[in-house]
Amino acid sequence: MGLIILHWNAHSLISNGQELKQYVSTCSHPPQVICIQETWLIPEIDFRIPGYTSIRQDRPGNDRHGGCAFFIHSTISYREISIQSNMECGAVEIYLTNSAISLINIYHCKQSFKIQDFLNILNKLTSPVVLCGDFNAHNPLWGSSHLDSKGRVIDNLLEKTDLVLLNDGNGTRINPNGSLSPLDLSFVSYELATKCSWRIHQDNFGSDHFPIVISFFESPAPVDTSNISRWNFKKTDWVHYSSVCLMSINSHIVDNDVDRFNSTLIKLIVDAGNLSIPKTKPNSKRGMPWWNTECTAEKNTPTSL
Repeated sequence: MGLIILHWNAHSLISNGQELKQYVSTCSHPPQVICIQETWLIPEIDFRIPGYTSIRQDRPGNDRHGGCAFFIHSTISYREISIQSNMECGAVEIYLTNSAISLINIYHCKQSFKIQDFLNILNKLTSPVVLCGDFNAHNPLWGSSHLDSKGRVIDNLLEKTDLVLLNDGNGTRINPNGSLSPLDLSFVSYELATKCSWRIHQDNFGSDHFPIVISFFESPAPVDTSNISRWNFKKTDWVHYSSVCLMSINSHIVDNDVDRFNSTLIKLIVDAGNLSIPKTKPNSKRGMPWWNTECTAEKNTPTSL
């Protein structure tokens, strides 16, 4: 199974995130990487998808609008890419079986952006690119009824780079009057254009935007878990764990904001575990990427002198 990326303007994970979780848990081939725009999260809210690691770019302060996030499945090898930009965005590099891709997740609701904003990001990347998100840009090139300044900037970006637009002209956002607008865009480097497929998912999960699914034909590389330390439950001091929980988890943590209360409760439970449960030592030996089953068979074959 190849790599599957889903990008979606959630219009609040607080309101619509449960439907996304339901989809992921019941889908026969769930996306390994999920890119969210308009998360509407603040640091005090801990939104999780079981089996996924989150990388969030919340808006500063207590602004509950905007924001971007990645949710990356635990089986995927990746690294976060540090980006300084005027746009709300994040970037990660995803490792495939024989290659890697740089994935950029963007939400832009302001009136304008400049081509240099994109070039500053692209110039930092070394692997082929997937650029996706809600750009709030209009251009007949991807099915809009008119051309605006942001659509013109993206048009120029396509001329100056090797990026290819994947959209098929259909709308992705439900307007107040019931019509559709193609605001959620997907671009890939030229060399990736023939190695993936693009489609609009037909369930909007409660948002005013439909999710976009990009499926690659190449599979993701497996994660090396040999150097990850884990809790050693066999050596847990359960008396100390219970004592810590009794002292820290009480009526004072009750909050009318259920998401903040959930985040506080999870943190206290994890903190109690860290104080009471020792961790295993990670394996310091690095695996050899060239080692395969034939090498193992040869190693186990008796040799005669």
